[in-house]
Amino acid sequence: MSIRVLVVEDDFLIAIDISQQLADAGFEVVGPATSVAGSLKFVADCDVAVLNFKLGNQTSEPIARELQAAEKPFVVLSGVTTHPSAAV
Repeated sequence: MSIRVLVVEDDFLIAIDISQQLADAGFEVVGPATSVAGSLKFVADCDVAVLNFKLGNQTSEPIARELQAAEKPFVVLSGVTTHPSAAV
């Protein structure tokens, strides 16, 4: 039985790339899911997860909390950067 990885990513090309890399490495991909609501439906079906932090106008925090409550490990990926002048 292979490890089931939930992929949460709202950018189609990135989701497909991550999914393919995981599949090539021998993992079973669950999803990809593109939203918080869609992702929460898959939590019970995965062993671990790869989460994009920003999903449209939401974040993956509710998914991370659900995974944490289920004691399932996850990593968070993000392409979001903050310009130094924006720091307060």
